[in-house]
Amino acid sequence: MNFSINKSTLVIQSKYITELPNVEGIKILDCSGCTSIVSIPNIKSLKRLNCDGCTSLTSIPNIEGLQRLSCNGCTSLISIPNIVGLKKMYCDGCTALTSIPNIEVNELSCDGCTSLTSIQNIVVNELSCRECTLLTSIQNIEGLEIIHCDGCTLLTSIQNIEGLEIIHCDGCTALTSIPNIEGLEIIHCDGCTALTSIPNIEGLEIIHCDGCTSLISIPNIKGLREIHCNECTALTSIPNIESLERIYINGCTILTSIPNDNLAWRIDTWVMDCPWLYPDQNRMEKLIKLQKWFKIYLLSIKISKFIPLFSEFWYHPDGPGGRAAIRRLNKNN
Repeated sequence: MNFSINKSTLVIQSKYITELPNVEGIKILDCSGCTSIVSIPNIKSLKRLNCDGCTSLTSIPNIEGLQRLSCNGCTSLISIPNIVGLKKMYCDGCTALTSIPNIEVNELSCDGCTSLTSIQNIVVNELSCRECTLLTSIQNIEGLEIIHCDGCTLLTSIQNIEGLEIIHCDGCTALTSIPNIEGLEIIHCDGCTALTSIPNIEGLEIIHCDGCTSLISIPNIKGLREIHCNECTALTSIPNIESLERIYINGCTILTSIPNDNLAWRIDTWVMDCPWLYPDQNRMEKLIKLQKWFKIYLLSIKISKFIPLFSEFWYHPDGPGGRAAIRRLNKNN
């Protein structure tokens, strides 16, 4: 049996609540005048509570036996109790909520909780905390398999969480590293502009790193099947990964090498606007001239004993002289 109230400031008195002993679900939606629901715990059979859009609600009672709680858009809600037995909790857009209780749930969603600064000491299988713009840390989480923390612009790190399989951290512009987690299968880190490297995790299958403008390398990851690296403007090469099946590359302006011909025949490759993968004669002539200029310059400041100026590696387009020259040419053009 379900009980529903919509767009009302109706007050349900305790004496009426107790006359609904078999109610398993209650919806109190968009009741802007509802400030408390203290009488609801009197319903012993209650398993599901939905109070989305109750913008004046400041607290949720500790309801014994509750399994599913939805309080999305409760913008005055400042706390949620630790409800034993709760399996799913959704509190998206609770902008006054500053902390998550030490709960044990299967699924937790707190997208857009803009006052939330940390998530820690909880047990959860799937966590979604997108657009939590004050969130700086995620730690001490047990059982986590999937995390969505897209748009958490102050998040600088993600703890090494044992058992984590999928990371979605698109747009985390302060994130500088991805943890080396054994068993991690998929990384989505599009737009993580401070990220400089991807960890070498054996068994990692898919990487999405579009717009990671500081990313300079992708390791030779055993088992990697798919790479999306559009607009990675600092990336110079993609290694020969035996297991690779698909590559999506667009706008990688200093990329000079991708898997060689021995592997390329079986890899689905989409390449656009990567001018140094297949440079024309004019580009190569400019590159050689600029590399020679670098040689003369470095000799003039007498650091030849530290840098192998005469080695073939230096003059190769993927060598340090080549990369520096390509950046200079791109800037001038």
